[in-house]
Amino acid sequence: MSWFTRWRQSDVLDFSDAIRPELQALPTPVAGEALLERILASRAAGDRAILPNVRAPRRRGALRCVIPLAVAAALLMLLMPGERMLIRRRTDGITGPEPVANAPFLSGVAYAQEMRVADHPSLSPLRIAAARQLRSTSVEYSRVWRDSAGKIVNDMHGRVTLSLDTVGGADAWKLVSDDRGIRDGHGQVESETVYVARNDLRFLSRQVHVAPYLKYEGINVRQQFRGDSVTGTMTIPSRGISRPIARLLPRSFGPYITDTFAPFALMGLPLQPRWSASVSVVGWALVPRDVFIPIELRVVGEEFVRVPAGRFDCWRLSVRFFAKEMSYWVRKSDGLGVRSLDESDAGAGVTREVVLLREK
Repeated sequence: MSWFTRWRQSDVLDFSDAIRPELQALPTPVAGEALLERILASRAAGDRAILPNVRAPRRRGALRCVIPLAVAAALLMLLMPGERMLIRRRTDGITGPEPVANAPFLSGVAYAQEMRVADHPSLSPLRIAAARQLRSTSVEYSRVWRDSAGKIVNDMHGRVTLSLDTVGGADAWKLVSDDRGIRDGHGQVESETVYVARNDLRFLSRQVHVAPYLKYEGINVRQQFRGDSVTGTMTIPSRGISRPIARLLPRSFGPYITDTFAPFALMGLPLQPRWSASVSVVGWALVPRDVFIPIELRVVGEEFVRVPAGRFDCWRLSVRFFAKEMSYWVRKSDGLGVRSLDESDAGAGVTREVVLLREK
């Protein structure tokens, strides 16, 4: 079940063939101290690269062809004016939009904005490690999108289960989200498993499966969180496609959560009038615009909210990301998320709502 974000699946023009002569004509920089300094500076600025296994045997002929083209492509992207464009390799088998996270709960927001390491959140970070009221539980939610006539166009039903577990010998919380229903006129399955450290709620690993995904039968994403980075792999089994993941998660934008963890993120925190904090939601991290999204949370009122699971005394929060805003209600008794309403596309006649159906 997705809570805080909707990631845009924007079309990316495949123009690599058209610029191939220019790429081949660009000079190749000489490997040396100057080039190493440039690489290290790029990494410090937020770039991550999956490096080859240096112990593996190398084919010199292939390297002589690949390295100049790769460096030339990188230089061309730096020299191109205006907005950066993504150059897709034809050999990866992907000819449509780049894979981006499919998380439409706090939906409606089109993300094509790449955060810079030099940017900083305007609010204090969420003290997620202070949430000591987490407990083994299972909750069910309904996620509905309506058009201007009030007709339901997307109808998903999700169950999120939180339980004690271990991973790599460490005590952890295991979160399993299973979301099924009708989306864009066809059956949809979205599942996710997340492990977080039990002592400080630090994210450890994540596995995602979405089927179908765009024109593919399904997509799988595996992530590992270590230090200031997220690494992993994206695969599309039906096409034999695999891509590495390696991105920086700047500490200044922490803490980081996944969208499925959102209903539990505020449990046990001392919310009160005018409380505020920032947190970032991690995407699939395959492309720069899908690494993470900073979220601003502010308590703006107190309301009794009636949902299928019951009537609850809640804090009402404003959730802001970029130029969009939506409403989010959490139960005062424990901070569990019970409702979300996104009317940011009301001008286009679209509203999106998630409500708590039941809990065990």
